[in-house]
Amino acid sequence: TNNANINYLAGRIQLGLGKYKSALKYFKKALEIAPDNAKYHLAIAEHYATGGQNIFALKHLIIANQIAPEMPDTWVALIKHYQLEQKTTKALELIDIAMRYHSDAVFLALRGICLLKLGYREKAFYWLSEAIENDFDDIGMFLALSPESMYDRYAKLVFGNKF
Repeated sequence: TNNANINYLAGRIQLGLGKYKSALKYFKKALEIAPDNAKYHLAIAEHYATGGQNIFALKHLIIANQIAPEMPDTWVALIKHYQLEQKTTKALELIDIAMRYHSDAVFLALRGICLLKLGYREKAFYWLSEAIENDFDDIGMFLALSPESMYDRYAKLVFGNKF
């Protein structure tokens, strides 16, 4: 079909069924029709991560973020990718940039996580407290922190249980 969203949805279904080659075909078709759709780049990144092709996953995460910096998911996925590659300083740099676009509590929480990984417990707990105080009801923050979040499932696929 020549409908990008139908191809994207078909790809999501195929990916969920473990039919990775078929999923990629649909995602690529969606991107062919709508190359400036960040959601489609995120889907392809997830596909490549599933197959352990981290360089290709990162390429699509960066493209998604460049296309839609106003979309918090593009930032969170990219930040988590760098965290999982043990590039915590890079993740912190991206958090600073993301916070120019977003004031979401999820970025305060991610900052806390990065600082904790770097051994700055006091600073980490400050930012985690700020995140909770800022917006306790922000579901995105809890998804980012949850071990079973989309980003952590992505991480397990890419990096095993290192995160």
